[in-house]
Amino acid sequence: YIERGVIISADAVVALKKKVIGKPVSLDDAIDILSRLEGKWHSVFTSYCIYLPHLDKKILRTVRTYVKFKPMKRKEIKNYVNSENVLDKAGAYAFQGIGGFMIEKIEGSPTNVIGLPLTEIVSDLLKLKVIGYR
Repeated sequence: YIERGVIISADAVVALKKKVIGKPVSLDDAIDILSRLEGKWHSVFTSYCIYLPHLDKKILRTVRTYVKFKPMKRKEIKNYVNSENVLDKAGAYAFQGIGGFMIEKIEGSPTNVIGLPLTEIVSDLLKLKVIGYR
């Protein structure tokens, strides 16, 4: 039992034209995913829950960020897939890693693309009075 703790859980998915793209199941799948994303806008959705068990309070939220990839050649995509662990990444890329080279534009939260939408999480932690200003 957590007497005075905060539990934060989150997960992200990528979506292209209303189709959800999770984590690739193989390197070939990663190449296929990135080939579909190259040169296009897609969305990154991160849903999170902040839960205060001692107060039985929670906030659930989903944050959407729009990302545009630059046009790429298949060879460029293959080189990327072979240079970074993409199998544990939604959409087969990591903005904070080498994959940042693919991103041409972002509209919305950059930290959402990295993994956690920090602006929104901090705002919610303030709302729940878990953190505050001195």
